[in-house]
Amino acid sequence: MQALEAVTLQLRRVQRRAVDDAAQLGFHRRLTEMMRAGENPETIMTSVVHEVGDHLGVARCLIGLSEESAMGAALHQWTAADVATIPEDIELPQSLTALAMERAGDDRGLWIEDIRNDPRVDPAAAEETVRTLDCVSFGAVPVWAGTELLGWLALHSVEPHRWTAAECGLVSAVSTDLSASLLQHLHAELKARTEQTLRDVDALKRSVVTTLSHELRTPLTNIRGYLEVCAEDTYGEISDAQRSVLDLVSRNCRRLEVLVGNFVSMNTASPTERQSADPLASPTEPDLVPLAIAAEDVARSLAAHAECHGVDVALELESCNPTVSGSALDIERLMGNLLDNAVKFSPAGSMVTMRLTCDQQWARLDVIDRGPGIAPRDQRHVFRPFFRGTRAVQGEFPGSGLGLPVAKTIVEKHNGSIDLESRPGQGTRVTVTLPLARCA
Repeated sequence: MQALEAVTLQLRRVQRRAVDDAAQLGFHRRLTEMMRAGENPETIMTSVVHEVGDHLGVARCLIGLSEESAMGAALHQWTAADVATIPEDIELPQSLTALAMERAGDDRGLWIEDIRNDPRVDPAAAEETVRTLDCVSFGAVPVWAGTELLGWLALHSVEPHRWTAAECGLVSAVSTDLSASLLQHLHAELKARTEQTLRDVDALKRSVVTTLSHELRTPLTNIRGYLEVCAEDTYGEISDAQRSVLDLVSRNCRRLEVLVGNFVSMNTASPTERQSADPLASPTEPDLVPLAIAAEDVARSLAAHAECHGVDVALELESCNPTVSGSALDIERLMGNLLDNAVKFSPAGSMVTMRLTCDQQWARLDVIDRGPGIAPRDQRHVFRPFFRGTRAVQGEFPGSGLGLPVAKTIVEKHNGSIDLESRPGQGTRVTVTLPLARCA
């Protein structure tokens, strides 16, 4: 009979433990869903201390974050009806804080049934803690964000309390979920701040580009205007030597205009922005651009430049007369950059070829020079803004390293492709492929 009663008592204990465990599990699941739905860390921490404190029936439940944490100092607390809140600037005895830190690496945390009788706590520190917090029993579990200790999830009890394994496990599990939730919000906040910083930097960049373009183009336009007036003998007849100097100034002025245009193209994202920053930029509405006419115009505009370098430019245009949809000014800038590069790197007495062909769907532009070529180790970098190859630097060729990157930007905007083939000592071929609008 006694054996039967003992078994029955044991079964009742197991049943009560199972019921308690089920209740703790259900509470934990509900609290986890609440944390996942929390809009911000403050709301989440406030909900946690209220739910945990009320569920466990303690005197006080709080989450304290340290000043050194990524979220800054904060104290969220819940108290029972007859228990006073504690001030945010409260300081605990150093020995008690050190004891807690020793347990920070253990997810189970620090649990004290009665601080007055705990051999781990100095009696003076215990007395001060009771006087400060008006409680004698404590539990504290660390709250982490990755490898950073944010703070503690703590419980206070006015009376001595033997913390059960279920209570300790629940608070530890809640702390783990809270850590994950706070870490997620920290990442989201960092991402938002980073995106805002990038937007601010981009806005500043656009402002600088617009201002720089205006401040540089205005004097360059005036210079070119006066040069043209002087070249027409408006202020009197000029000698051949003077005309030669004016041509030199005009070429350098044009070089600066190309540099400004390339800089604007590389640093403005949309056609509208380019139009605002660069008065000579392409309009927002696409044109039908006859490539043969554009190639002839570009070759004509660079004829003096090529002649100055002692380089002949040969145009090879098929009768297909390819036309593409896009920006006429961008297409001319693309061709101008490629032809200018080819002329610049070609030795005197050589020839640069601009060849235009097409099939039923695509137009192909080849610009071929017989210059020194590009070192194999440099070829993978040539479309990177401001990159200048070894031979460009050693040969003291003028340039900004924007010609090919700008060309690539224009080609991609027109849904085309650009490739480069080069052999040291034999020259370079740049090939551009663009989709046709029509083929007449």
